[in-house]
Amino acid sequence: MRLDDKMKKKSDDQLLDIIILNSFKYDHNTINAAQNELVKRDIPNLEEVKDKIIRDNFKDLDQLRDDELIQYIVKLKLDQKKSLKEIKQILFFGKVQNHRTEKLLHSISDIVNDEGEFSEFNKKDLIFGSLWFFGGIICTAISYTSASPGGSYVVTWGAIIYGAMRINNSGIINFNEH
Repeated sequence: MRLDDKMKKKSDDQLLDIIILNSFKYDHNTINAAQNELVKRDIPNLEEVKDKIIRDNFKDLDQLRDDELIQYIVKLKLDQKKSLKEIKQILFFGKVQNHRTEKLLHSISDIVNDEGEFSEFNKKDLIFGSLWFFGGIICTAISYTSASPGGSYVVTWGAIIYGAMRINNSGIINFNEH
């Protein structure tokens, strides 16, 4: 079944839920299909309805910790392809203060550029970290399989730990999360 056909079967409330309340759960194509279906239905005052839903439902964003908001922002940017302007609007409706919004957006600027891609520096850390990490594991595995029964083998802890640290420094994967 085509995406457009699926959207035709949904109620107005379900479509609004897709594009506003739970948009972080859906990919860009689904959100666009839901928006297009709402436009086809010619709902009067659609923008006002959307604004009211946003005001009524985005009350707890300011209650989130900074790390939770950063994850939310990165998800909006990368998964939903939201512009910085759209992200600022979402945070504004979520009652997040402007100075906090600016601080959070600045903190992710090293990770994600304006096009929503990982920055070159972070890509290099991820690539080289992965090479060191998996190279260390492979060397350890070769040493272990080459050792005679009961013999000794080499564990390349340095390469594995260095690789993990580079991956962690990339900001793309964080081993320090709880």
